[in-house]
Amino acid sequence: MVSASEQMGDAVGPVLRSGDIASVVAEAVEIDNPDKEINIEDNGGYIRIEIQRECWIQRATVEDLIGRPFSMQELGVVLTSFAGRVETTPEYFRFYLSEDVSAKMHREHGDSNPTPTKQS
Repeated sequence: MVSASEQMGDAVGPVLRSGDIASVVAEAVEIDNPDKEINIEDNGGYIRIEIQRECWIQRATVEDLIGRPFSMQELGVVLTSFAGRVETTPEYFRFYLSEDVSAKMHREHGDSNPTPTKQS
């Protein structure tokens, strides 16, 4: 049986301790990453969120959903692990696959022309 992670290939994203914040963040991920395939696994004690290559979580989106001011430090408290690299600011968390790792993975799988990720 192939796991959801293996199906996603270049998956990145957070693993969050279950609770109110994690549930809201999972919903925010769906809003902040439109038109992307998102895998959300609720494993009881934690929630794993996976998206191919890049995952954004915007503070403003979480605030809109939670109905109060939200500090990205609150996300850091429930963030138990993550896949990929992470960029953090007071306004967003961005999980992404580095260009070097992505190119290596594509070469290993016989793809000589990997598609670059958009980096901002």
